[in-house]
Amino acid sequence: MNELITSSNPVVIFLTFLLGLVFIASSCQQADREAAAAQHEELATSYVEALNTQDREALEDVITDPFTYGEQEMTREAFLDHVEGGWEIFPDMQFDPTHVLTAEDYVTVCGVLTGTGEGEYHGHDISGQEFEVTEIILLGVQEGQIARMHVERDDLDLWEQIAAVEISPVSSNQDDETLQRLEREVFDAFELPGDAGAIDRLYSEDLLAINADASYSDKQEAVEIVEAGRFPFMEEIVNDETRVRQFGDTAVVTGRSKWVDPEDEGTAVVRHTMIWEKEDGRWQMAGWQGTPLPGEGAYGPERGEI
Repeated sequence: MNELITSSNPVVIFLTFLLGLVFIASSCQQADREAAAAQHEELATSYVEALNTQDREALEDVITDPFTYGEQEMTREAFLDHVEGGWEIFPDMQFDPTHVLTAEDYVTVCGVLTGTGEGEYHGHDISGQEFEVTEIILLGVQEGQIARMHVERDDLDLWEQIAAVEISPVSSNQDDETLQRLEREVFDAFELPGDAGAIDRLYSEDLLAINADASYSDKQEAVEIVEAGRFPFMEEIVNDETRVRQFGDTAVVTGRSKWVDPEDEGTAVVRHTMIWEKEDGRWQMAGWQGTPLPGEGAYGPERGEI
């Protein structure tokens, strides 16, 4: 028996050598992933710097040709012309990143977009009108350049801030009360023990969610995660500062929510935006965006005080 475990035993030597190779390979893979993540983050930083300094040549260096913006494929020149159009309307436009997340061939940059209008926009004089909105940019990386981009922000809020559109909300007290109740039902579904049935009822089939960690999910993924118990259910979700704006059969619900972890591993404070659509007299949530706020101190009352 002692001969089997001696360091000179060939079997032991081979197994030790094999384990060493596995460890080295795993370490190399981890190092490669970390290096790729660092390169992708540097690429995203270069894009943001070029955007903020209005450097078209620098943007050209990091963008592929052709380039996909949203769902539309276009030439690199067409995309750069589009960006320059934004610079002309908002000469001081700046994007201030707050979070950068990397995953395989994608980089997600969350931040705050600000600017001051100059001249006309959609027939409205927006000179001197300032805006500040949260923006999430998803960048697809290909061979060291940005090949795809998807941007999420509340354009309706931006347009209202710069008075570029005249919007007359159409709502009733009953609609407002219904939408506030539905907002609360969404949060209740993610409190312990979780309610997949409620999520299936409240979410539309084409829902797109951009979560506080900048990940994407749809209705099917949300239902499956809750059914399988994989979602980190909260002991309590407290929400307040609810605002409802209804435009016909579409409504925007914004607010603030505090997600209390049952194991005291942390509390997340989120600024959320919900998009609701009404079909056949029934409201369903078609969009969600959550932006994390710094620190639990950003939150005020407890649930029982709202």
